[in-house]
Amino acid sequence: MKLVWLAILLLPALVLGQQRPGVWDSAFRFVTDSADIASGKSAFLESRTDIIVQVKKHQFGADLFEITAVKPNYPADLLHSQVETMCSLIGVPARGLRVGSVGIAGSPRLTSTRATFATDGVIDRARGVLRVSPIIQAFAGAPEPYTINGISILFNGENPTPNTLRTYNGPGVRLQAIAMENPALIEYRVQLLSQDPKEVAVPDVPEPQSEQKARPTASTVQQNGVDWSLWIPLCVGAVAAGTLVYFLMLRASGKPRG
Repeated sequence: MKLVWLAILLLPALVLGQQRPGVWDSAFRFVTDSADIASGKSAFLESRTDIIVQVKKHQFGADLFEITAVKPNYPADLLHSQVETMCSLIGVPARGLRVGSVGIAGSPRLTSTRATFATDGVIDRARGVLRVSPIIQAFAGAPEPYTINGISILFNGENPTPNTLRTYNGPGVRLQAIAMENPALIEYRVQLLSQDPKEVAVPDVPEPQSEQKARPTASTVQQNGVDWSLWIPLCVGAVAAGTLVYFLMLRASGKPRG
């Protein structure tokens, strides 16, 4: 009987979740992203980052870049050449390009190779597009032992739009993005399966044939009515939680009182 009452008490919480989709949308995204990671589908799990690219939009419109090589002793002239290749693909030369060694955590013994510069045409807020293909292609084909297999691209201060590429699986590249709201951030994790720049090109915007079908969220559930295929697992989880509480109560009540 206690278990039945627990299930009844949990039902309003489910109804409240139906009425407040924002709360459940975050939970659904977390669950589905976690499922991808657990199943090995996530590029965040399979790719090791060799290059970290940070991009942000300047108040006057320029795209500011900071690129850091994770591999130690990464040649400065190689990174300089890769930046020039990237900007050539973008179609806008680098401005104020500086490449050199920087200390990590203030230690002169721990250094990494870093490039900073400005360019244009990567963050297109008018169209809601982030151009990642020139970045990826520029780092393909580096000689050993500096071959790049994984790239992390962070767009600081940007929010996703319908034109933001979220995932892409091509013959030579895998790409996946996650977004944060506070602070605004879109991070791409890129896994290079080929070192041929032509084979690692990705589209600027999502392509229907390469994008997975959009997953249901609490918002779409609320608009389309109750989707029992979505809520049944939540109900089962609630009952399971109620069962656990019920047996804990039995165990507690069975203990002798001193």
